[in-house]
Amino acid sequence: MLLAALHSDLAVLLVLTIVSPSADVADAAELSLSRDGTSDYVIVLPDAPTVVERTAADELQTHFAQMTGATLPIRTEAEAGLADRRIVLGNGALARRLAPGSIRIAPRRTRS
Repeated sequence: MLLAALHSDLAVLLVLTIVSPSADVADAAELSLSRDGTSDYVIVLPDAPTVVERTAADELQTHFAQMTGATLPIRTEAEAGLADRRIVLGNGALARRLAPGSIRIAPRRTRS
């Protein structure tokens, strides 16, 4: 059942955007997501994530922790707040606002 749900949602493009409130273009060369097993970043999902979006966040969290030793919290857009350093996943309002016009995401389909 989970595999069927994942397969049916593959048309939904997952968007990954890294947002740092204080970063600018000059800081891009010095961007560090983790240092010494810690991170200030959180993974941000839409307020009502799909199974695919939630799975992507779980996978990112797991593999990031294996590589760096830092476990990134997973939050919804409503929980994340503006001051957090964010890794934005999915087809949410925040991703669309951060990259207007540059991403084309299929609208969410409702299941009957």
